[in-house]
Parts: sequence; C-alpha cells; structure tokens
Amino acid sequence: MLDADSTGSPFPDAVSTPAQTFPPRKTQKPPTTVVPKQISPSPAVGTAAPHPTNVSGAPTTVTAHQDIGFHYCDCDFQANLCEVNCCCDRDCPPQTLQVFNCLQSSVAPQLKARLEDFQYTHGLPTCQISDGWLCVFRSNTKPERSQPPSNNFDAEQYKKWPELLSAFEDQLTPAQFTAHYKFGQALQLWQPESKELSDLELPTAFEGSNCQLRQALRHLQPMRSNCLLSDATEMQIHLWTLANLTSSHQLLPKPRDLEDQEVQGIDIEMCQQLLQQPQMICGNETQLDMMVDSVELQLMHNYTHILSARLLLRETSVQDENKQLWLKYELIYKTATEEMAKPSSGPLGYLQGSPLLLATLQPQNSSDKKPLLSYYHNNVTTGRHQHWLTLCQHSVVNFGVDLAKKCHLLQLAPIQPEHGNHTDYCKELQAHIWLKLLPHNCTQLDDLGQVFVSRLGRPQADKWLPLQLDTAQQMLAIQGTYNEEQQSLSCRNMLLSVSYEFHVTETTLLEGLVPHQNVVQHARLVLGQRHDLEFDAGEQQVELPLAVSVMFFKARLNNAESVPILSSGLLIMSTITWLHFLTQ
Repeated sequence: MLDADSTGSPFPDAVSTPAQTFPPRKTQKPPTTVVPKQISPSPAVGTAAPHPTNVSGAPTTVTAHQDIGFHYCDCDFQANLCEVNCCCDRDCPPQTLQVFNCLQSSVAPQLKARLEDFQYTHGLPTCQISDGWLCVFRSNTKPERSQPPSNNFDAEQYKKWPELLSAFEDQLTPAQFTAHYKFGQALQLWQPESKELSDLELPTAFEGSNCQLRQALRHLQPMRSNCLLSDATEMQIHLWTLANLTSSHQLLPKPRDLEDQEVQGIDIEMCQQLLQQPQMICGNETQLDMMVDSVELQLMHNYTHILSARLLLRETSVQDENKQLWLKYELIYKTATEEMAKPSSGPLGYLQGSPLLLATLQPQNSSDKKPLLSYYHNNVTTGRHQHWLTLCQHSVVNFGVDLAKKCHLLQLAPIQPEHGNHTDYCKELQAHIWLKLLPHNCTQLDDLGQVFVSRLGRPQADKWLPLQLDTAQQMLAIQGTYNEEQQSLSCRNMLLSVSYEFHVTETTLLEGLVPHQNVVQHARLVLGQRHDLEFDAGEQQVELPLAVSVMFFKARLNNAESVPILSSGLLIMSTITWLHFLTQ
C-alpha cells in the first residue's frame, strides 16, 4: 500500500507533488536555452544540430563548449589523421575538401534513428469513453502541429539509387581535367612509347566466382576481389599479365592535362613475400614462377596525388596444381602519417565490434614528472595492436563481443628436477601463464595496477578506468615440491584461467548534443580456480591448457529507471488498493 504523501515513484515520468489538484493544472515550463548554430562557409566546420540523429545532409558535427574542448565529428575515428571523405575532420588540410565528396553522409549505423527515439502513447482509455478508476481525464500531450505542404520538389536532397550504366558511360563522357584526383575518379595509366592513356583495372567477378570482368580502380576507394581460377596455369597467366602491365605502363600521380607536353608517371614497383622469408623482396629479384594467393596493390598518397605504387605478391603452398585455386586482389591506400596516428574505436563512444583500448603507466625520465599513459607517450613506436586488449597473444577483444578462448602453453621442463629451487620454477611457469592471460606483457598480478581501460572509443586524458582485480578470492603462495619416490614435480596454487568483466552503458555526451554513445563504466579481472599441477620428471616439455573469457554487461542505474517492468503492475495494483480503501 502506498502512502498518500509519498513523492517517490519507480517510474521516471511519474513524479507526484504535494497538494496536487485534480484535474491537474497546467504548469509553466522553465525557460530553455537554445543552442546557437555555428555557421561557417567551410564544410570542414559543422553546426551544432539540435537533433544529432538526423542522417540527411552532410556528416553530423558538434562543437563542444569551452570547458569540454572537443570537436565532435561522426566520421572522425582517429586522432591526428585525416579520414578519407570526412569533410568535418579538422586533421584534413584545406586542399582535401576539393577532393572529397562532401555531399555524402557518413553517419555510422549506431548514430542513426533508433526505436527508443520514438514517443509512445500510454494506451489507457479516456474517461469520456470508459469512466473507471484507470482512465485519462485530460492529456497534457501537445497536439501535433500541422505542417503546411512543401513546395520543394527537388529530389537531389534525398538518397537515390546510383546510375546503373555509369560504369559504361564514364568511357564515353569527356573527362574533366583537374590538377588533382577527385574522390572516386578512375586512376589513369600512361604508356610512354605509344602515348596512350587508359584506366588502371583489376580483375573482378560478377554474379559468380570467375573473374571475367575488369574493374577500374578509383581514387581513395579501397577494392577487394576474390577470383576462382581453374588451375595453376591460369594463375601464372594472371601474374604475367600484371608483370607486363607494370613494366610497360606508369601510374599518373594526377589526371593528365592535355596542355602538358611532358607526362611524368610513377613506376609500379613489384615485390614478393615468400613463405620461408617473411621479409619483402622488391626489384629485379622478384620471381613469377611461384604460387600466390594474394595480390596487393599499395598506393601511397597525400589525398590529392598518388606518391608511390607497389604491387605485392604473397606466396602460398599448393599441394595439387591441377585443382582450382583462389586468388585475392586487394587495393589499399596508405598515407605517410597513418602509422603515427593513435588508434581509435569510434568518433566519441565505442562502436560495436571495435577493439577495446588499453594503456599502461609509463615512467618519465625526470622524477618530478607524473607517469604518463603509454597511449600518449611520444617515444612509443609500437604497432596499433599494442593499444588493444589481446588475449592468448592473438585474440583481440572487441567492444560488446563476448569471448571464450582456449590456448596452450608449451614450456621446457626442468633439466634436473631433483635439484634446484622448485618453487622458483613454478613461479617462472606462472609468469609465462600471465603473459598469455594478462594484457600488455604483464608477468604478475601486481602489474595490473598500471593497466587502464579507455572509457571512450575516442580516448581522452581524463576518461580512463583502472583494471581492477577481484580480491574476493584468497591469495595463496605458489609452492613447488619434488617427490623422489614418484619422481614427479608438483606446483601448487597455480592459476590457469581468468575472466574479464566490463560493465558498459549507453549515454548522451557533450551536454546532450551527441546521444547513443557506448561508454565503459567498470572493468574488472576475476581469477579462476587454483590448481595443483604434477609433472613427470622424464618429460621434456610441459603443456598446460589455459582458458580466458570476456563478458560485457549492460550497466543498470541505481535510480528509478532500473526498476523492472513488473514493478509497473505492482504500482497499479497498490494504487487500486489504496483508492478502494478510501472509498470504504
């Protein structure tokens, strides 16, 4: 039974006030502050839209207030790197706006209109129709304003199907010569001897697996194609065709201008990567009498021009050369600053399936300086995977994707187990186990105090969480003993499994301007059961099974919003009981 003077409610919308009159009087709304729109003639600077979920028009941008100091751009995924065709990315130089297609929207699927954005009605009958205890006397819902019919019938502002015959009409329409490539423009090849101009093309398949067509490669648009070949002979034909193309043609760094007397092209360098020799081999040492499964065309660019070109052949092992083979073609665009850019997993919050970002505290040279996270360390030249949570040294943990992984540890057994310190060997064995189960090359549990998890997909200096260790389990010391009768070595209190738990939530950031952002709220590592291991003294290697799991939980708030749906029925029944008691 509810108290008549109670002001609490398990519903976020049902808030009662003392001395409320019936019917309820219409209260005045507090004044609202209108966010001014930022107007700029450059498309690189966006406007603070009141409805960030709108997907029409240019990419959504939000300029934060001065206390936040962050410029939100829904297609800017990496810091200090210009995103291709992202017109609101502040890392892009001004000349790239002449290359990009700023009319296309690159709003991520996670930022589009969702089911929660729609407003539901209560579904109760009005008192005029059903005069009972549960009816609506008067609704405060604002009537929908009737919009006058629009006279704008321009269909260019809507999304339409592309022209199906555009691929055939590109060769018929006259090309517009510009000083640089435009986004999506076909790359051009130049034949110095015959003075002929053509498009750079690679084999592709259409409605099947046989690559009978050739597709023109376009500027800043990666391409991938898988071709099913009949046998090794057909593969050799593909390789010799590429070799003849690279030796007789040059790639133009920019579209050719008819007024230019001299045409300066770029030689396509041919390289190979052998199975026995992972180091790349380029130049005249490239061999074509080998079996390959991947042909990769790497183009280095500065967004407006092509700087260099490399064709990489990856060797594979084939048992029967008379069987059908798969050959993969791939076009990759790279920039000089791409390797130096910090990895990100979203424009602001995490995107579903993106890598989870981690960092460790790095000591500074001076004792007066505070430790700095490895993510912001300027001297760190490691790969991008060093900022990801990698388990068993291979599996990358992605946001929102639960993972259960098994792996094995192969370690040399002690040469003379009857001699030496057995406890030290067991501790060393546990350290090798932690290298596979713990992040960032941690060899002991005390190293976890230096590991932090980014709350946001786009890391910020004050948005990091420590990876907490669950201390519910009693910490027991590792002990090693040797049994002379059985000639076996025993390691007690060994840990072979761990579990990562991440509590995440979806919230609105930048003072309500950017909704539906995935944020990590809590990160914890839970230790598994302890085991007593016993090894035979005659064994040369020790093989241990290891297990690790990752679980993502949607965090529940401690306020009224976290009450289950069943509580609404309990409130209605309690209200009916209280009203029935008053009528007695």
